[in-house]
Amino acid sequence: MKALIFVSFLFIHTGLFSQRIKKTTFEEISVENSGKRFDSILIIGAGSTATRIFLDDLVTRLTEKLDTKNVVTEYIYLGESNKMISDFLDTLNNADYKVIMVFYPGEQASLYTKNHIGVNFVPFGYPYLLGPARKDRLNYEEEFLIVLYENNQRKKDFWKASLKVHNDPGKRRHAKKISNWILTCFKKNNYL
Repeated sequence: MKALIFVSFLFIHTGLFSQRIKKTTFEEISVENSGKRFDSILIIGAGSTATRIFLDDLVTRLTEKLDTKNVVTEYIYLGESNKMISDFLDTLNNADYKVIMVFYPGEQASLYTKNHIGVNFVPFGYPYLLGPARKDRLNYEEEFLIVLYENNQRKKDFWKASLKVHNDPGKRRHAKKISNWILTCFKKNNYL
């Protein structure tokens, strides 16, 4: 009996750990130390519905943190196309914000269910019965290019970062972690 439990335990755990684990990554691409500190920022996003849900959560967290630094923020979601972002930037003549932050989504967002095999303990007297249990988890994958622009006629970019998202959209800790990464870069470059 112990051998059967041991073999089933090994079989189940092999299935658990054989799946490839992807992580959310953030990396600065280019930084221009313009020495400018900003007190207002317009945040612009575009992409699919899944991307919008993710960006809404991320921008909410980022706005909360920027409010503590006395930075005024506004968020605009423009739709599914990156072309809408460039058209909007060309027509923007709003001097209310010193900086424009744009989240350019990658080619395609993926929202899918990831299956895991876990262990199910069934209390059936002593000893417990072990059995495989299927656990489904929603996963969201997307790549973003994040760019900061000066809000003037030229719209010159002065900061770029790459964000690769691999997470469960229902868990709020990912948006908190990403907003912390962004703010850390802003502080490091003396933008705040």
